[in-house]
Amino acid sequence: MIDSLDKKFMLRLGIMIILFAVGCILLFLAQVFIANTENLVIEVLWVMSFILAALGLGGILMELIHNIFYGQLERRERARFFLELISMAEKSGQSIEQTIIEFSRSGNRPLGKHFDQVARYIESGLNLSEALDKTPGCLPNQVVATLKVGHETGGVGAILPAARERLTEKEKYTTSQLGVFYVSVGFVIATTIMGVLMTYVIPKFKAIYADMLGDGEALPAFTLWVINTSDTFSHPFSSIPSSILASFILCYLLHRFIRFLGGSHIIDQILVPLYLAAGFIAFSLFLTILSMDFEPILFALIGSGGFIGLCFFVIATFWIFEKIGLLDWFRHLIPWHRKRLQRDYSYVLALLLDSGITEDRAIELAARGTSNFTVKRWATKAIAGLESGVGLKEAIKRMDNSKEFQWRLTNALQTDAKFVDALRGWHESLTARADRQYQTYITLMETSLLFILGLIVGSIVIGMFLPLIQMIEKLAW
Repeated sequence: MIDSLDKKFMLRLGIMIILFAVGCILLFLAQVFIANTENLVIEVLWVMSFILAALGLGGILMELIHNIFYGQLERRERARFFLELISMAEKSGQSIEQTIIEFSRSGNRPLGKHFDQVARYIESGLNLSEALDKTPGCLPNQVVATLKVGHETGGVGAILPAARERLTEKEKYTTSQLGVFYVSVGFVIATTIMGVLMTYVIPKFKAIYADMLGDGEALPAFTLWVINTSDTFSHPFSSIPSSILASFILCYLLHRFIRFLGGSHIIDQILVPLYLAAGFIAFSLFLTILSMDFEPILFALIGSGGFIGLCFFVIATFWIFEKIGLLDWFRHLIPWHRKRLQRDYSYVLALLLDSGITEDRAIELAARGTSNFTVKRWATKAIAGLESGVGLKEAIKRMDNSKEFQWRLTNALQTDAKFVDALRGWHESLTARADRQYQTYITLMETSLLFILGLIVGSIVIGMFLPLIQMIEKLAW
């Protein structure tokens, strides 16, 4: 029987914690005895305790790193297997709900605890859509929304290609998110370097030049401009807006980091800071026992408490933003994300129209399948247009007025061709354009960040050394 990955992780982590605890206790006792007497047996015990505690600490850190960094890949594999299971049920003609229950009872559990929860909810009398609603984190939100659309129309098999496409899209951009993370880390480092130069280095040069200049001598204009800029950044009132902006940026980066490691499930997101804090505390405890000083563990406890509190605040804030649709509105402003939403909506709409669903119902369900509040609001306007008597083409214009889309939709309406076939080129075009925009954005961000940082550092270096160059030239003459 294949046990769940979560239980395996907890078992390995528990063994490592026991090793670490035993090693720390023996190491502490050996430290006390060594301080009182010199004995070869005690020294050998110290070495063995150190190795045992180090192995336990290394195992804890490795398990935590593996769980938080590879957990997302494991969730993707589980989601893909779940969709394959639904596809097999559709092909065999068996009920999807019954297939899930039988697979869960068989003892094979490669899908983890979320799948078992879905199976238990189905056994209690809920259908697949209701069970997925009660088990957040089992599948990505947009995939769940797509499956719910298929369940409501009675054709989950017809909607599975769209669900697979969205899951593949998320897998594809999991690695690309590392580029965003790299740019974010670079931005934080660049901001830190700027802050140190502006608030610490330049004032030191200013004090040196004040002592070096004689009566009637003045600094070069460019140097004065650099110093005045530093004074502006160092002023208390100027630090308020920059601190607010830095706080927003920090919260957003922290949210992306937690979301990247923890996925969409709120419980998994909460576990991320707890895991990181646990690893930090364990390492600090090891240092405390080695140095026989309580400062490392006290610092770790205080720092971990503040870090966990900040993470919980960020998780709660962005969860509220997501519930009220603010994040959906922000995502819709991003060009490549908007194009993927256009493609996803158009693809599901084509599938529903081909299956014989009425136009107003197809528009509503396709919008719900995107799991985006902005698209749902625009769909309401399109449905209102249909109810007022306009045709499908004019109603869709209220959501997507792209000329190519309108042209392809017109051809599909005027011929007997299927909507999916008629719009396939449009969907491929949107995917390619979104990919190109995303890669261009990452490249421009990296290049711009390096250019701006180089420009700032170069300006500071020139401004601070320009007076020295002028003094050397005077001495040479």
